[in-house]
Amino acid sequence: MKPKLKIAIFEPSRKFVGGGQKVIAKIAEYLSQDNNIELFTQKYPQKDLDFGKTKITLIKPKSSFLAPITFLLKKVNGFDVVILGGFPANLGSIRNKNCVHFILSPKQAYQLRTSPYIL
Repeated sequence: MKPKLKIAIFEPSRKFVGGGQKVIAKIAEYLSQDNNIELFTQKYPQKDLDFGKTKITLIKPKSSFLAPITFLLKKVNGFDVVILGGFPANLGSIRNKNCVHFILSPKQAYQLRTSPYIL
């Protein structure tokens, strides 16, 4: 039997559910079948999203205005992987190791492919 991974997911709270939030929910739901998943967010996710057996941890402050500072300062220990949702959750990569950042917008993906800084 493989050991379970301990995975953190950083996802900012959103006023409405978009494609990115649906993808993060599906990833959490799938990974929580065989791993220990903890979602760090500022507000409880919409009820129509299924995160499976994911533990949901609220981080402060709840203000969307202060969200960049919230994720910038959030350090989690003991996780094998940290999955980062969209901005400002991606600022969590500054203080945490083993981060994976999802880019879920076709326009952003196109801009990355054409960037001279991405190999």
